Amino acid sequence: MSEEPVNPVSEEPPAKPALPVRRAAEPTRQKATAARDAVARLAKDPVLRDKARRLWTTAQKLYDVAASPEAKKLYREARDILRDNWKR
Repeated sequence: MSEEPVNPVSEEPPAKPALPVRRAAEPTRQKATAARDAVARLAKDPVLRDKARRLWTTAQKLYDVAASPEAKKLYREARDILRDNWKR
């Protein structure tokens, strides 16, 4: 009774090659640095700070108008009119 010796090494699939290291976060870091620098310039210059404040206020007002229920209703009405004319 001769038995075959048992191979202690299990049969495993070959290891996958290592993926290259990607610097996916690098553009994000660059954008964040640019934004930080822009904010620092705004903080130092009172004229730019006032302009930025006015632009921000105007943007908030425009958003409030565009997001109002009346604007949404008018948008839906215009959309329906355009759909009806497009189907003809």
